[in-house]
Amino acid sequence: MARALSIRVTYGDAILSRFAHVTIPASLKSDLGTFKAQHAAFVKAAGAVDKAEDAYDAAAKKIAKLDAGRDQTVLAIADKLPGAGLGRRTSPFERFSKYAPTKLVGLSYAAETEELRSLVSAIAAVSPPAEIAKLCDKASHENDQVDHALKHLEAPLAALNEARSKRDAAIPDWEKHLRRLKDAAKVAFRDEPGRLKALFAEPDAIQTHLRPRRRGKKQEGGAAESVDGGAVKAAPKKRARRRNR
Repeated sequence: MARALSIRVTYGDAILSRFAHVTIPASLKSDLGTFKAQHAAFVKAAGAVDKAEDAYDAAAKKIAKLDAGRDQTVLAIADKLPGAGLGRRTSPFERFSKYAPTKLVGLSYAAETEELRSLVSAIAAVSPPAEIAKLCDKASHENDQVDHALKHLEAPLAALNEARSKRDAAIPDWEKHLRRLKDAAKVAFRDEPGRLKALFAEPDAIQTHLRPRRRGKKQEGGAAESVDGGAVKAAPKKRARRRNR
């Protein structure tokens, strides 16, 4: 049967815990030892994925925080332009960008970075009042910070995808040795009614119910995870779907 990645860890732990409380026939020791080693390898690989996810999430959260500050500055510029006679209240960026302020801050991180550079340059060209010029300088600085953070997202993203690949590569052997252990146990416990079913029963629902990991809503340069826990792919929008495990 197909199992969620997290349930494999729980199920394998449960099986090994149950075997620890029964007498192991000599004919079963080799298959049990092999599955135990394979399960330990899978648990280690799954743990590496958790660690890589945490590192990626920390980097993505940093970008989201920087972007939030940048967005506030963009909207502050939009608020000041009409008072300086450089835009209409209903369309303050009309002279400088094809995007309305709320549309601009809703672009993907990378797209907003490029558009904001163009916007600031266009505003600077008309020699705005000092207050607006100061806001534009602030926006440029914040824009550079976001751009720098985006470039440094590639390393944790690559590490996460590599960790997932290694974990997923361990699954076929985990399943194969589980089947072998079951087949051997059928023979070893053929005269003990109920023993086989008890040893390989699926974990109770309370054991497999996991609280979802919280994810930031804004991500770029790799944020949407495939539903089966495959490689993370670049997400063009800030508000990406929550990555499943």
